[in-house]
Amino acid sequence: MFMDLSPTRSIGEAKPAVLAPVFSYLERMAIKIGIKDGEIVRNRSRLSNVLIFFARPTPVSLANPRLEALRAYAELARALFPRSVPTMSLEEAGFSASQRRELSDMIGRQAQISKS
Repeated sequence: MFMDLSPTRSIGEAKPAVLAPVFSYLERMAIKIGIKDGEIVRNRSRLSNVLIFFARPTPVSLANPRLEALRAYAELARALFPRSVPTMSLEEAGFSASQRRELSDMIGRQAQISKS
């Protein structure tokens, strides 16, 4: 019932909040692989894409379906545009809305780094 009037800390004394990583180490590695694959696809000429499409062997997927969903999304988003790739496979793999937003942001940041 009584208000706590004890001295509070100033902003300068506050410790920065330590946020837990949104993705595990393995998930971040799968994302990096997908981004690299997407950059390779994006940098090829259209003619070479057509030729490689017909001669390309079946792509090797990651053993873990959850990691593969991350890798495939990152590849598509990096090759196309992050906002134009549907997130249905990520939802099915159990990723939250905040994780999907963070993934799109990560890919967008990587795209801007690659441009410079």
